Parts: sequence; C-alpha cells; structure tokens
Amino acid sequence: MNAAKTEENAVATAEKELKEGKPEIQKFFAVTVVTSIFEVTALGPFRASCIKHAQMEEGQIPLGTDLCRGGMIAICDCLLGYIPDAHGPISSSTSFERKIELVNTLWWKGNSSNIAALFTAEEEALACILYNDLQPCDPRFLESTKRVLDEIGDNHPSFYICHSPGLRLSIFDVPAASS
Repeated sequence: MNAAKTEENAVATAEKELKEGKPEIQKFFAVTVVTSIFEVTALGPFRASCIKHAQMEEGQIPLGTDLCRGGMIAICDCLLGYIPDAHGPISSSTSFERKIELVNTLWWKGNSSNIAALFTAEEEALACILYNDLQPCDPRFLESTKRVLDEIGDNHPSFYICHSPGLRLSIFDVPAASS
C-alpha cells in the first residue's frame, strides 16, 4: 500500500472514531512554569496548532510561534510538537505512530517549558500566569488540569497524553488515594 493510501486510511479511521465517540475537546490553554500561555487547537486528525499566546516576560519562544507547525501535540511534562510518522514521509511502509515515546526524535518539533496547569477557559489561564511561583503540575490548579486531561482522553485525533515515565506530567506520579 502506498504512503498516500495509508495516510488516507488513517485519517478516515480517526474521523470515524471521532464521530462515534464523545465530542472531543478542540481547544485548551496550557500555562508553563515560566509564565507563558500556549493555545492548543485541534486542526483535524493528526494535526494541531500550539501557539504561544501570552507571556509575562520575554522568553526564548517568541509570541505567535507554533510548536506543532501542522503536526500533533503531545502533553508530556511540557507541550511537545511532533509528526506522528515513525517511518518518514517517503517510505512506502509509512504508518502513523501516535505515541510520542515511540516516534523517532527526528520527528519531534518544538517544545514548551514545563506545564504548570491546563485550562479550557482563556480567562483562567490569564489569571494563572499572574502567579510568580508556578511549579510543574502546580497543586493549586490540579483540578483544572485533571479535567482537561479527562476531556482529551487517550484517543484524541490531534492530541496525545504521554503516560511514559520520564516524559509524562508529574500528575501521573502521584499515588491514588486509598479508601
């Protein structure tokens, strides 16, 4: 099967899963520990944008920069743009690999600094960056972060939540409360 046909099949499968499942979250905001906000938007199967939307002070990534540039976004300890293609664009055996930990780092794109919190509302993200002591997976915003992760789920066509030790958000390292 040629690469174009493989991509067409993968996109059709993702679109079918999207129609059959719950409505997927299409946009969220990530606040980083260096007080930047990234607006993350689904653009279709295997495509997203992750644009630096606001900042408290100038950083290494200029405002308006898209970390994805048309690829997917992985929610790790940071936001990480990548091409979900483990074998390369000219291979006849092209397949789509969604798990960032299995994608060759050659296909990784830009990344943010560590994530402090995730929000569905821009106003909440703007309020969050006013804190000058944000931590990775900041405990003050855990409920919002968990809610966004739950809304994204494990099968989103544009976003991937990494669960691999060493890459994942520290929220997954907290032991579950026993009853």
